[in-house]
Amino acid sequence: MLIINKVTLYGHAWNEMRNFYVDVLGFELLSQTEDAFEIKAGESVLEIKKYHHKEKPFYHFAMNIPTNLFISAKAWAKSKVELTREEDDDEVYFSFLDARSFYFLDPSGNIVEFIARYSVSSESAG
Repeated sequence: MLIINKVTLYGHAWNEMRNFYVDVLGFELLSQTEDAFEIKAGESVLEIKKYHHKEKPFYHFAMNIPTNLFISAKAWAKSKVELTREEDDDEVYFSFLDARSFYFLDPSGNIVEFIARYSVSSESAG
C-alpha cells in the first residue's frame, strides 16, 4: 500500500486558503511561514504554498475516510461548505470501486474529494 506523507499544493488565494483549511474546516495548523502553511490531514501533511505567477493552478485531490464515517463526514462538511452537486445529488457512488464520494471547492478552486472505499482488494491497495 502506498502511503503519502506530504503533499504540496500551490495556491493563488493563500490567505483565504489558510483561513479555509484552519478556521473553517478546523484542520490542525502544523506550521506557517510568510509563503506556506502546513496542516495535518489524517496521517498526512498538506502544505499550501503561495503561487507567485499569473496562472492560477488548481488541483483535484482526495482524502480517504473510513466507510463507517461517510455519513457523519458528509454532514460535517455540509455544515461548513457547499457540496458540489451533480444531477441533483451531492454524492457519487462508483460501482467499479464500490466507493462513495462527495466534493467541494476550496478558495483556490481546488476540487476536494472525500472518498470511502467499501471493498479494497489487495490488488487495488498496492
